[in-house]
Amino acid sequence: MTRASIITTIAFCVLAVVAAWWSVTRYSSFARDPGLAPAYESAIRKTLERGLAGDSTGVARLTEGSEPAAWLSIAMRTDSTLVRAWTDSAEPARVTRSGDTTFVFWGTRHARERCPWYGELTAGFIGTVTAPRLVRLDSHCIPIAPITFDSGSPP
Repeated sequence: MTRASIITTIAFCVLAVVAAWWSVTRYSSFARDPGLAPAYESAIRKTLERGLAGDSTGVARLTEGSEPAAWLSIAMRTDSTLVRAWTDSAEPARVTRSGDTTFVFWGTRHARERCPWYGELTAGFIGTVTAPRLVRLDSHCIPIAPITFDSGSPP
């Protein structure tokens, strides 16, 4: 290989990497945000603390809809130690935003030791950064069967 062909190959590789990076950031549906507004962190911590205290009414007041309260109730019965780990020392692993929807992926070292796949808690919010409303709590560490409705008659 000649020196010119090596330089051409390197230039082509650099251009390919830059083009790939540009297309991923330009056409990505979620903008990555490394920071977490204090309102999100406060909402997550307060909700988990109310769940640990067994205050389902308090959880319902802090969340929008019934899904977060129901999930937290099941999580407390399934693995309250993991919920306590998220409450006591969790840090946001990453934050994604799209429009008025924000997802916070929340994890701890203890949760990662207890549950594979990083032990993350996912908190979903709608609304503005100053007034977010918690609409979803979920973690693959707390397996919950889907709810099905049976008509009551045999097949």
